[in-house]
Amino acid sequence: MAFSEKDWRKLLKIFEQRECVLMLGSDIPSGADNSQPPLSTLLARQLACQISDQASICNQDDLPNVAQNYLAKQGGISGSFDLQVEVEDFYKAHRTETTALHLSLANLPFKYCISTTADAAMENAFRAVGKQPLSAFYHFKGGNQGLPGNAQVDKPLIYHLYGAIADSRSLVLAETDLLDFLANIICGNPKLPPALGHILADSNTSFLFIGFGFQQWYLRVLLHVFRAKQQSARPWSVALENTRFFDEPVYPSVAWFYGDKHAIEFKNCDWNGFAAELNRRYRQHVAEQAPTPEPELPADAPVVFLCHCSEDSEAVGLLGQKLRGKGLNTWRDRDNLRGGDNWDNKIKHLIESRAVHYFLVLQTPAMLARCESYFVTEIKTALERQKSVWDEYLFIVPAYLAGNGQAKLDALKHLDYLDLRQDQDLDRLVQNIQDDQRERLARKEWAHAG
Repeated sequence: MAFSEKDWRKLLKIFEQRECVLMLGSDIPSGADNSQPPLSTLLARQLACQISDQASICNQDDLPNVAQNYLAKQGGISGSFDLQVEVEDFYKAHRTETTALHLSLANLPFKYCISTTADAAMENAFRAVGKQPLSAFYHFKGGNQGLPGNAQVDKPLIYHLYGAIADSRSLVLAETDLLDFLANIICGNPKLPPALGHILADSNTSFLFIGFGFQQWYLRVLLHVFRAKQQSARPWSVALENTRFFDEPVYPSVAWFYGDKHAIEFKNCDWNGFAAELNRRYRQHVAEQAPTPEPELPADAPVVFLCHCSEDSEAVGLLGQKLRGKGLNTWRDRDNLRGGDNWDNKIKHLIESRAVHYFLVLQTPAMLARCESYFVTEIKTALERQKSVWDEYLFIVPAYLAGNGQAKLDALKHLDYLDLRQDQDLDRLVQNIQDDQRERLARKEWAHAG
């Protein structure tokens, strides 16, 4: 079950080409060096000590079971308030803590992290390595809000699936809470934020599970709900579980089901060692992939306008580097506009004039999801200019940058799309533009010769 060289390369490919969501469970040990029991276990033991008759507790380390017994013994609304106060005080005492494992994970390029715990270990780790994490949570009793912003590698989103201390009523603690939570997730009342739901169901999304607890039946149901709407083949995902899981009687059937239905491969390894090695390999991979100095382009190099959604800036920047390396000049707002520029006027004038020669629309799920955005104005302006271009010449070139490669923007359905997730289509784009440029120049020479 150890990681082979092929496994490491697959993980790096996922970081490079796909969305990888970090899924953190409640089985992760606590303490700076991960030498202490998980916080959920420590909380369960603390609550168990306050229950006079402990005969009904099946497992003092099982938080849902202990919390259910705590409520039963305390009774009524008062018991619920007492439980909330106990949990709030417990997590506030640990609010500044993180672990070596969390710090190693924070250095990796995750944009999304979904946690089934209420601690702040991942937020603290992201801050410790210089990132600015966003945080949100699901409230299974209602009142959910949208996500706080667009997740990026330097601004990752941590989504607390079982609620947050910020509103202790949202916390999924007792067994009855779990049942209500599952029922509400399944029927979508309340729904997860649409952007997050899309990421979870996207066929391009892979997962890295750590301490998720697949031996718990309710977590298996939860994952099945998340992936139920995904119709195409699932990409490879990895689940790291503690050693006890691999000795559980249910392990063979769980491993078969999730391997066959969800392409999840279970690994029995040291989590800290895994994260450290993945960090080392990722840093080496980034260094090897660092772009060489871009060649100086000739003055007559065709200029390609990169029309994109702001959420995709990072991927668009990498594509721009590749295009310039292949002899095409590029224009995008982030690189070519300065503070104080009148963006509306400059971009509209740029597209309407002959300052850019081609208009490349980089379609992604984020772009498809937008009902209004500045890129809509850019596309409308480009469509107006397209009317003045003979049919045999290029101007607007739509292309898939991410997503499932099926849907098209309504305004561009009449045009053929390229698929820039494939290297051959990137070469095809460059060749098409260069061929078109030569044909335009030949036409001018022919006209002047006549």
